[in-house]
Amino acid sequence: MEYQYEMLAAAIVEQALHDYRIARKNIKKDYDVALARERICDVEKFLKSAWFGILSDLDGRKLFELMEEQEDIYDKTRNLC
Repeated sequence: MEYQYEMLAAAIVEQALHDYRIARKNIKKDYDVALARERICDVEKFLKSAWFGILSDLDGRKLFELMEEQEDIYDKTRNLC
């Protein structure tokens, strides 16, 4: 049973990262930018939350920083939240 909870936790984290990537792509395409920025802020808050710490052994702050570094659109989306 514990394995199933671990799989669910991993799926929640994976979905947040997927949402982040989609939001970044939408900003690049100038598509629904306001919603995309809101989504990025939501993901950032989630990754820095205690809830994320319960779901994952990863450092959410570091993960968010790494994801930001992978993007080449800093000038358009830096400090959205």
